[in-house]
Amino acid sequence: MDSQLNKGSLFWCNLPYENKESHNIDKVFPQQSLQSDSIDSIFSNQKFLIVENNVLNQKVIGGLLRKYNINFDVAENGEVAVSLFQENKYDLILMDCEMPVMDGFEAILKIRELEKKNRKNNYFSRYSSCPYRT
Repeated sequence: MDSQLNKGSLFWCNLPYENKESHNIDKVFPQQSLQSDSIDSIFSNQKFLIVENNVLNQKVIGGLLRKYNINFDVAENGEVAVSLFQENKYDLILMDCEMPVMDGFEAILKIRELEKKNRKNNYFSRYSSCPYRT
């Protein structure tokens, strides 16, 4: 974390991710910086869902994913995310918690219920959420 008074803070974290189709994943260690071609091979044939109501955040996340040729869809709220989830298979969902219409917490509960009903939870394993503002 980097923080400057009256300027803001920068937070970062490593998210564990398992790509069952990749044979290179075991060779990638969190301590090493990933090269672009390594990321391309890890995330080839993967599809992400970005659930974020802030257009600027959508563009930033989308730009980062496009840089590494990662396929993704964007939902502007939890209700749209649930609808897209019913129509598509996603390997990773990045979920904002605080959104209009349906927040991320409610969307996660609905998606988990759909997984139980359809017995398709084997491919959907990770969520990332924004922290609450203090």
